[in-house]
Amino acid sequence: MKRTYIITLLFSLCSLFMYAQDSRFDKFADMEEVTSVYISKAMLSLMPDMQTEGVNIGSIASKLDNIRILSCDKPAIIDKMKKEFAFINSKNGYEELMRIKDKGEKTTIYLKQDKNKKKEFVLMTGEKNEFTVIIITGNLTLKEIQGIVNKE
Repeated sequence: MKRTYIITLLFSLCSLFMYAQDSRFDKFADMEEVTSVYISKAMLSLMPDMQTEGVNIGSIASKLDNIRILSCDKPAIIDKMKKEFAFINSKNGYEELMRIKDKGEKTTIYLKQDKNKKKEFVLMTGEKNEFTVIIITGNLTLKEIQGIVNKE
């Protein structure tokens, strides 16, 4: 009986963590001054030949669970977003993959992988008057992400 309670508690804690992450996204997605995009696995599967700026997203779409994007250019909200997403760091299991600073723009890419090999890539980019967070979840390899990032 104790085992059942422990297992139930563990599942509850795991779902609470996932809910907290989703609620961060939803908190800002509902704001009028924030541009938000959510693309589900079902939608991605409907786009097998999708190309954007010369990159064939369709080739990796089957490996994706979802894509979430938040973008804002209002300083007060940017400060709130930065504080809210500050949990994305090595203390919380995220590994910094790349950091770029160019002409006032800072971009950082993080990776978090769970026990089931699901990966979460988080790209945060900020300028003086704009902040964007892109979260890609799925079973992608770093090589596939680099293929998307490096094509222009």
